[in-house]
Order: sequence, then structure tokens, then C-alpha cells
Amino acid sequence: MNSNLLKVDDYFNLIKKIDKIDKRLDCLEILLTSKQEEHKPKRKWLDVPEVCLLLNVSKRTVQAYRDNRMLKSTKLVGKIYFKAADIEAILGKNYS
Repeated sequence: MNSNLLKVDDYFNLIKKIDKIDKRLDCLEILLTSKQEEHKPKRKWLDVPEVCLLLNVSKRTVQAYRDNRMLKSTKLVGKIYFKAADIEAILGKNYS
């Protein structure tokens, strides 16, 4: 009977490689978290072009979201604004 057993040295080398991968994953997680923080809106209110950029949609799509009441908006002096927290919630719900 031919058995494929791992040698002790090979086992420890495998463990070292797994540890390296684990450390890299930890670094990637930290990097990803910091990048997500960078892209969070820093203002309380966002205008239509900013919402378009964040959601990666056109102005017409943002208007459709408003029409369908998917996005709440406020009109101030002829300009449409959205709460940054609402946009963050949409992004979090759809990209988590």
C-alpha cells in the first residue's frame, strides 16, 4: 500500500506559508477598510453629480430613483441635495 504522508519538514513549511498568507490577508483587510473610509462622503449633503459618482449611475438614473422614492432628496434654491447617510446606506446594503 502506497501512502502519501507529509514529511515533518514539509509540514512546517506548509504552516509557514499558511501563516504568511494569513498575514497578507490581514494586511489586505486593513487596506480595504482604510480605502472604504476614504470614499465615505465627508459632507452631510451631496448634490446630484456627487451621487452619480458614488453610485456610478447617470443623472437620469438618479432622477428615476427620486421619482420611484428610492432616494429621498431636498431641493434648496433650485438645486437637489441628498443626505450622505442615505447614500452610504444604499452603498452598504448593495455592496456588503
